[in-house]
Amino acid sequence: EFILVNNGSTDGSEAILRRYVTRDSRFHLINQENLGIHGSRNSGLRAARGTYVGFVDADDFAAPAMFQTLLERAAATGSDIVVCDYAMTFPTREESGVLGLADEVIDAAELGRELFYLRYFGRNPVVWNKLYRKSLLTGHGIQFEVGHGEDLLLHLRLLPYVRRLCTVHDTLYKYV
Repeated sequence: EFILVNNGSTDGSEAILRRYVTRDSRFHLINQENLGIHGSRNSGLRAARGTYVGFVDADDFAAPAMFQTLLERAAATGSDIVVCDYAMTFPTREESGVLGLADEVIDAAELGRELFYLRYFGRNPVVWNKLYRKSLLTGHGIQFEVGHGEDLLLHLRLLPYVRRLCTVHDTLYKYV
């Protein structure tokens, strides 16, 4: 499913989103006043019905198979979080494979929480290149807070509960 959150836009975005909703039953639209990015993500999280949840920012691009690939890896490895590599897209060039990830499965307790955090959240504190087991968030009352640094704070709150994380070397997200 795709939860589309129109966060108080005044630029005609709602009409574009409605077209997706009328063409495909997997798309669901939430219209709300502007609650900031954390408010948009929390609305989407509350509405999501799947076992896993991912986030895409409005000005970025996800590869068509991104979430299918991440979901397959989550299922195969029993991971709480799956991370893919990404590209940074500039007007005249693109840097691909920014993180230089390998295909790995990491046990957080085995690695140690501090090293786990530094390697997998500290240098990559964003949510848009990850897939999360929804119950990891909702089961512990974790949601997005504040207007800046909300991704980093979310990961700090998740840290005690993550058992296993898996990385995917494929560049599946384009950060513009």
